[in-house]
This record gives sequence, C-alpha cells and structure tokens, in this order.
Amino acid sequence: MLQIMIHNRRAIINPFSEGSSLQSGAQYNVYVSQTTKERLPAPYDTDCVDYLAMWRENNGTGPLDHMMCVERCKLLKLLDMGECIDKDVDYPHEEDLCKKGVFRYGIKLMEKIIL
Repeated sequence: MLQIMIHNRRAIINPFSEGSSLQSGAQYNVYVSQTTKERLPAPYDTDCVDYLAMWRENNGTGPLDHMMCVERCKLLKLLDMGECIDKDVDYPHEEDLCKKGVFRYGIKLMEKIIL
C-alpha cells in the first residue's frame, strides 16, 4: 500500500492522516491542475497573513501556512504545559514523543489554544 497526497509545495503534510491510499497491483490515472489564489493583507477583506514573508524574516523558520501555524501552536502549548508531544502534532520538532498509547492533545488542549 502507498499513501499519497497532492498539496501546496510549501505545506508540510502527513499523507497517512490526510492522503489517499493506493493498492499495489492496481492502475491509477491522476490528472493534476494548478490553481493560484492570491489573498491580500489588511485593509482588504481577506486580511491574510503573508507566511512566506514572516518565514523569510525568521531566517527560514516558522509556519508557512495557516495549518502549520495551528500545528506549531499545539506543539508550543504542549511544551508550555510540560507535556510530551503526541505523534499527531504535525509540526517539525526534535522533542520527546509520548509513549505508545499516551495522548495529550485533544479538546481541552484545543480550548486552551483558542482561548
């Protein structure tokens, strides 16, 4: 079995949680097209963050999109709480992972991140 996902070239993704499974011995036809959406910062309605500019200002570190920002927030919150890091936190790090069967991230953590 093979896991794949087509994504933004700047996105860090986990094909096991967000991708598609392909079975061995089967033939697949994939058609790909590219779409560009340009969203502008304030004062425009989209009020978007320029993650690439922030990344460059931070010497090539930090989130490159909104989902990476959310995952980084989970990581930082778990570290701030003194907890181990779940394997499902999809942000690059070198911290200790939780032992097998131990999960620290969930509804309560998300409430703390949002509030």
